[in-house]
Amino acid sequence: MTIPVIDHPAENRPAVCRGCPQEDQCRTVWSQPSQSNLSGGRLVLAVIAGFLLPLATAAVGAVIMYYYVGPPGEHSWLDALGALIGLVVGVFPAAWLVRVVNRASRSGD
Repeated sequence: MTIPVIDHPAENRPAVCRGCPQEDQCRTVWSQPSQSNLSGGRLVLAVIAGFLLPLATAAVGAVIMYYYVGPPGEHSWLDALGALIGLVVGVFPAAWLVRVVNRASRSGD
């Protein structure tokens, strides 16, 4: 997929383009193919690992604190603590899985 680029004269270019080392080669830079091989199933797996896994572990942490740890009436801060612990626990395997998926996509497996 290529992003359509409108060639602007130098004086009419957007402010973000000024000072870019590739300012005069914008069309050729944006028309190059992607450097990543992530597509289809591998892209879905990377999204699940990177976003949904930590989100799921945060939800599990909050549920565990709600039902098994906190006394009745003391759930508000314990639920948040459980969600935070679950999120932290979920980030590490998610980062590892995203690395594995990226490595596999680069090697062409």
